[in-house]
Amino acid sequence: MRSTAVALALWSCSITAAASAEQIAEATFDDKMLALIAAVDSGSIETGDAVTQCVGNFAAESKTEKLRDVIAGFLGVPREAAFETGCGAVIRLLDTGEFSADDLRQLIEGKNARSKAVLSGQLLRALYFKHEAGA
Repeated sequence: MRSTAVALALWSCSITAAASAEQIAEATFDDKMLALIAAVDSGSIETGDAVTQCVGNFAAESKTEKLRDVIAGFLGVPREAAFETGCGAVIRLLDTGEFSADDLRQLIEGKNARSKAVLSGQLLRALYFKHEAGA
Protein backbone atom coordinates (compact mmCIF):
# COMPACT_ATOMS: atom_id res chain seq x y z
CA MET A 1 0.00 0.00 0.00
CA ARG A 2 1.37 3.39 -0.90
CA SER A 3 2.59 5.66 1.84
CA THR A 4 -0.05 8.09 0.63
CA ALA A 5 -2.68 5.86 2.16
CA VAL A 6 -0.74 5.69 5.40
CA ALA A 7 -0.53 9.46 5.34
CA LEU A 8 -4.30 9.43 5.63
CA ALA A 9 -2.81 9.59 6.17
CA LEU A 10 -4.74 10.08 6.15
CA TRP A 11 -7.05 13.12 4.24
CA SER A 12 -9.67 14.05 1.65
CA CYS A 13 -10.95 16.48 -0.88
CA SER A 14 -11.10 20.21 -0.56
CA ILE A 15 -10.88 21.21 -4.18
CA THR A 16 -11.27 24.97 -4.54
CA ALA A 17 -14.73 26.39 -5.01
CA ALA A 18 -13.80 27.36 -8.56
CA ALA A 19 -13.34 23.72 -9.54
CA SER A 20 -16.12 22.24 -11.63
CA ALA A 21 -17.96 19.05 -10.69
CA GLU A 22 -16.19 17.34 -13.60
CA GLN A 23 -12.76 18.37 -12.32
CA ILE A 24 -13.62 17.08 -8.86
CA ALA A 25 -14.86 13.77 -10.27
CA GLU A 26 -11.63 13.38 -12.24
CA ALA A 27 -9.33 14.28 -9.34
CA THR A 28 -7.16 11.43 -8.17
CA PHE A 29 -6.99 10.34 -4.55
CA ASP A 30 -3.58 12.01 -4.27
CA ASP A 31 -4.95 15.26 -5.76
CA LYS A 32 -7.78 15.26 -3.24
CA MET A 33 -5.37 14.63 -0.39
CA LEU A 34 -3.06 17.43 -1.53
CA ALA A 35 -6.01 19.84 -1.79
CA LEU A 36 -7.14 18.97 1.72
CA ILE A 37 -3.64 19.38 3.13
CA ALA A 38 -3.45 22.83 1.49
CA ALA A 39 -6.84 23.83 2.92
CA VAL A 40 -5.89 22.72 6.44
CA ASP A 41 -2.50 24.41 6.16
CA SER A 42 -4.05 27.70 5.03
CA GLY A 43 -6.76 27.58 7.67
CA SER A 44 -9.50 27.79 5.05
CA ILE A 45 -11.32 24.73 6.37
CA GLU A 46 -12.60 23.95 9.85
CA THR A 47 -11.14 20.90 11.60
CA GLY A 48 -14.45 19.03 11.69
CA ASP A 49 -15.06 19.64 7.99
CA ALA A 50 -11.54 18.49 7.15
CA VAL A 51 -12.04 15.25 9.07
CA THR A 52 -15.40 14.67 7.34
CA GLN A 53 -13.86 15.22 3.91
CA CYS A 54 -10.94 12.98 4.75
CA VAL A 55 -13.20 10.15 5.91
CA GLY A 56 -15.31 10.53 2.77
CA ASN A 57 -12.29 10.32 0.55
CA PHE A 58 -10.98 7.18 2.16
CA ALA A 59 -14.41 5.54 2.22
CA ALA A 60 -14.89 6.28 -1.49
CA GLU A 61 -11.66 4.53 -2.49
CA SER A 62 -11.84 0.75 -2.75
CA LYS A 63 -8.03 0.60 -2.65
CA THR A 64 -8.04 2.00 0.90
CA GLU A 65 -10.36 -0.64 2.35
CA LYS A 66 -7.48 -2.82 3.58
CA LEU A 67 -6.04 0.25 5.22
CA ARG A 68 -9.12 0.38 7.45
CA ASP A 69 -7.96 -2.82 9.16
CA VAL A 70 -4.40 -1.53 9.50
CA ILE A 71 -5.51 1.73 11.11
CA ALA A 72 -7.97 -0.05 13.39
CA GLY A 73 -5.26 -2.42 14.62
CA PHE A 74 -2.58 0.25 14.89
CA LEU A 75 -4.76 2.65 16.88
CA GLY A 76 -6.75 -0.02 18.71
CA VAL A 77 -10.15 1.21 17.55
CA PRO A 78 -13.14 -0.58 16.02
CA ARG A 79 -12.86 -1.12 12.27
CA GLU A 80 -15.87 1.15 11.67
CA ALA A 81 -14.13 4.05 13.41
CA ALA A 82 -10.73 3.62 11.77
CA PHE A 83 -10.93 6.30 9.10
CA GLU A 84 -12.56 8.87 11.37
CA THR A 85 -10.05 8.24 14.15
CA GLY A 86 -7.04 8.25 11.83
CA CYS A 87 -8.17 11.30 9.87
CA GLY A 88 -8.97 13.17 13.06
CA ALA A 89 -5.54 12.50 14.50
CA VAL A 90 -3.75 13.57 11.34
CA ILE A 91 -5.78 16.76 10.98
CA ARG A 92 -5.02 17.60 14.63
CA LEU A 93 -1.31 17.00 13.94
CA LEU A 94 -1.50 19.54 11.11
CA ASP A 95 -3.52 22.00 13.19
CA THR A 96 -1.02 21.89 16.05
CA GLY A 97 2.04 21.94 13.79
CA GLU A 98 3.29 18.63 15.16
CA PHE A 99 3.54 17.37 11.59
CA SER A 100 3.99 19.75 8.70
CA ALA A 101 1.91 20.07 5.58
CA ASP A 102 5.18 20.08 3.62
CA ASP A 103 6.10 16.67 5.04
CA LEU A 104 2.69 15.27 4.11
CA ARG A 105 3.02 16.69 0.60
CA GLN A 106 6.44 15.05 0.35
CA LEU A 107 4.89 11.71 1.34
CA ILE A 108 2.41 12.01 -1.49
CA GLU A 109 4.55 13.59 -4.20
CA GLY A 110 8.06 12.53 -3.25
CA LYS A 111 10.11 10.23 -5.41
CA ASN A 112 12.82 9.25 -2.94
CA ALA A 113 11.77 5.98 -1.32
CA ARG A 114 14.14 6.40 1.63
CA SER A 115 12.83 9.89 2.44
CA LYS A 116 9.26 8.67 2.16
CA ALA A 117 10.01 5.75 4.49
CA VAL A 118 11.50 8.07 7.10
CA LEU A 119 8.55 10.48 6.85
CA SER A 120 6.08 7.58 7.04
CA GLY A 121 7.72 6.39 10.24
CA GLN A 122 7.65 9.87 11.73
CA LEU A 123 3.99 10.28 10.79
CA LEU A 124 3.01 6.92 12.25
CA ARG A 125 4.77 7.73 15.51
CA ALA A 126 3.14 11.16 15.75
CA LEU A 127 -0.23 9.71 14.77
CA TYR A 128 -0.05 7.03 17.44
CA PHE A 129 0.87 9.44 20.22
CA LYS A 130 -1.66 12.08 19.11
CA HIS A 131 -4.38 9.42 19.22
CA GLU A 132 -3.23 8.09 22.59
CA ALA A 133 -3.18 11.57 24.07
CA GLY A 134 -6.73 12.09 22.82
CA ALA A 135 -5.83 15.66 22.02
